[in-house]
Amino acid sequence: MWMRFQIQLLEKITGFYLSPKLLQFILFLTIGHAFVWTQCNGQLIWKPFKDNIWAVCLMGFPLSYLFVRATRIGYDIFDEKLWAVKLIGFSVGTIVFFIMTLIFLGESITLKTFVSLLLCVAIILVQITL
Repeated sequence: MWMRFQIQLLEKITGFYLSPKLLQFILFLTIGHAFVWTQCNGQLIWKPFKDNIWAVCLMGFPLSYLFVRATRIGYDIFDEKLWAVKLIGFSVGTIVFFIMTLIFLGESITLKTFVSLLLCVAIILVQITL
């Protein structure tokens, strides 16, 4: 109920319709990129990740499934055009990387990072709205 209200509010503010498939596409990308960040950078934070590299590598199998599903959903949403899937995936990955690096490693935002994040948001909006 609350999620539906938020979606409707976002649609009124932005002027474009967020379909359930589009939300699923972005959710799969977000979860996938968050786990990839953890898989690759967990070794810098947690000793078990550093000491068990092969176990960490096995995380790749379920992650691949998320990205394969996201690609199929995105490809269908964007009228069988793969460029939109690539650009949104890149942008979501960059935003997730920023958030997780800030939270877990405490790296602050620089002007270059801020501009890059704005460009990522712009890329997503261009792909979704045009």
